Amino acid sequence: ENGTPRNQSDVQISEPDVENALKNESFRRSGLVADGNARLFISAKTTDLTGTVRFTIEQPTRTNARLHFLNDGSNSGGNVSLEVSITNSNGMGQATAILLAGEQFLEAPNVPDLTFQVKACVLDGNNCSEKVATFPIKERRAPVVLIHGLWSEPKTFNELSKVLSQNNLHEVKAIDYPNWQGPDEVMPPSGRRLSSAINQLCDGIIQNHKLACTRADLIGYSMGGLVAREYIQYNENYESENNYFQ
Repeated sequence: ENGTPRNQSDVQISEPDVENALKNESFRRSGLVADGNARLFISAKTTDLTGTVRFTIEQPTRTNARLHFLNDGSNSGGNVSLEVSITNSNGMGQATAILLAGEQFLEAPNVPDLTFQVKACVLDGNNCSEKVATFPIKERRAPVVLIHGLWSEPKTFNELSKVLSQNNLHEVKAIDYPNWQGPDEVMPPSGRRLSSAINQLCDGIIQNHKLACTRADLIGYSMGGLVAREYIQYNENYESENNYFQ
């Protein structure tokens, strides 16, 4: 709800919920897409039943991803370092932070993804003890949906699509719609087509790369721009469970 994770009982998620979720291999991810909204639970276990775990995005790194507390649903702000209290979860200490994807992919233009490290350590006073774990996180460029204009068709994007997808830079999909109709006829069903295209691209990234994905970059012109606006303003799937209602 508004980005804050909740369990199936509609209660704010807790450490035991995270522990149960991580038992399901289908929920596990190795990274996220730089879409400004995708999230990872980074969970550290320890024999310490009390105390604090410090999560840190190791520097130097070219990422805008940031750490949030488990009860923080914001898709902005965050921290490079975060201290989380250890919770006793079924006889083991556990601390979880949320890693929120950045809005921009900062690596070189011809690079499709990067890997950075998140370190978790149990604190001894103000410093890390010897109990340390490192999580390698892969970050990938956001997928792209192309939306043509009136009296046009998807093949007008053929050259652009080749450029965007070369060297596996982006997952790209061009949507089609009846190109001879006016806005009243075109826009509502096309908003649904756009939603479906985004979901298909993200599902492919989740299945093929094991990366969290919730959004896509949209490129459209003429009526294509209006279709994008229709999706953003009026489509029921623009804010849904698939993107944390954000």
